Amino acid sequence: MIGVRLDKATEERLERLARETHRSKSHYVKEAIAEYLAEKEDALLALARLEKGEKPVSTEELWKKLGWEEGRAPEGSKPSQRSAGRAKGR
Repeated sequence: MIGVRLDKATEERLERLARETHRSKSHYVKEAIAEYLAEKEDALLALARLEKGEKPVSTEELWKKLGWEEGRAPEGSKPSQRSAGRAKGR
C-alpha cells in the first residue's frame, strides 16, 4: 500500500479521467508507475550502481555470466515484456 499526494491540478485531471472512463484513479496510478518503471528502471539502477562506484558490466560479460551465446538467448527462452517493447521500438 502506498499513499501519494498530488497537486490540485493533477488530482483534478486524474479524477476527471477516472470518471469519464469508468475506471478507478488507482488503476491509472498503477498503470503510470508500471510504465515509468518499464522505461526507467534499468537506467536508474545502473546509475545508482555507478554512483556507488560499482564496475559496469559489458554486454559481452553479461552474456558470458548467463552462459548464453553472444547476441542470442537460449532456445525456448522468452524475452521479458520490457525487452519485447524495446524490440518494437517503444
